[in-house]
Amino acid sequence: MKLKYTSTGNRYERKKEETRQKIIDVAMKLFYKQGFASTTLEQIAEEADIARKTLYNHFPVKEDIIIEYLHRFITERAPEIEQLIKEYSDIRSRLVIVLSRILEWTSQLMTKDIFRIYVSYHVQKILTATFDEILRSGAHSFVVKIIKLGQESGEIRRDLPLEIMISQADNIRVSAGMNFLMDPDKFDAQDYITKSVDLFLGGARDVPDRNR
Repeated sequence: MKLKYTSTGNRYERKKEETRQKIIDVAMKLFYKQGFASTTLEQIAEEADIARKTLYNHFPVKEDIIIEYLHRFITERAPEIEQLIKEYSDIRSRLVIVLSRILEWTSQLMTKDIFRIYVSYHVQKILTATFDEILRSGAHSFVVKIIKLGQESGEIRRDLPLEIMISQADNIRVSAGMNFLMDPDKFDAQDYITKSVDLFLGGARDVPDRNR
């Protein structure tokens, strides 16, 4: 009985995942073809050949589809990011290379309009999400690992809550994305991220008390 139940459960989860992926594929194709604003959830449901209720159960709003699309894109590239973390031995280099690479992928993957919607909605989600929900998102998980490695090596402080450290570090990625949108052709992402990481570490670095 247990094996049969597990098999049925696996089939259900597989079907659920297939439907979710189909929605993402159809929606992103429509977003790129006719624009985000011109695409409705009803149209996505029709093109995906599913009931609107099914679509709403997976994605209550269109913006959630973009968030999930990018999350999956970054997650698929986890091996490459993990390799970068191994290749660079200090927290500064790791943050700069990983945040720069993620921004590069994101800006190349999406049109300017879709990227703007992603950044705007991502900020809203961060403001209302729990810390556990934030940790489960694609890019955040890598920032978490880098911060923890930096604490373990003694490069940055351990007396501050992990939530604050991660939030401040990930704000670099969000801020870089917003600045990129203002002038994509002139914005130097590498320089901006490097200086932002230096600013972050300048306040977080574990240095001796000068008054001693």
